[in-house]
Amino acid sequence: MFPYPNHSSFEILGDNFDLVDGVLGMDIGPKIPGHRRINLYSGNTRGCIPAYLTFIVGLEAVKAQLAAQAIDRNGISFFGKLSKMTINCWDTTSAYGPENIDLVDYNEVTLQFPSGVKVVDNPISAREELWVMTSRLQKVIAGTLRNDEVNFRILVTNVQDAVSGTKCKGNGRLYGGSTIRKQAKYPI
Repeated sequence: MFPYPNHSSFEILGDNFDLVDGVLGMDIGPKIPGHRRINLYSGNTRGCIPAYLTFIVGLEAVKAQLAAQAIDRNGISFFGKLSKMTINCWDTTSAYGPENIDLVDYNEVTLQFPSGVKVVDNPISAREELWVMTSRLQKVIAGTLRNDEVNFRILVTNVQDAVSGTKCKGNGRLYGGSTIRKQAKYPI
């Protein structure tokens, strides 16, 4: 995947900047015997590489640039839309498209440039947690970063709360609704 110049300009709360980059984010699906998928994101384009298939590209399904994402054990992908100040989800057992992407959270203050997303097992609660790091990169690039403001955040919630009320439930099937299992050539 390569940079898409027509999707390299960002505007976040009045700060404009260009970030011409190739693959900016990646997530790896849950371990399923003989099957695991890698999703790569370049700007607003998603590509996926199942170990036994050819490279698949989905264009402009999210209508925004993405950077960081992670997948939980049920195959729910979480990602931040950089210019939209949102965290979204996609149930990877459904087709990749805007009709299957849902809003988890929106906040103009705390979700400026979500540059890190992780799904972490909490050994104390035995539940998965969604961790999001925001960096206000637009302020760094514009030279307007202020030391008297909070510029970097780590936000945490449990995954069940994050998907509550969304269409991102996970149904235990493989990605894209497929129930076919093949032996991976290159297990991950």
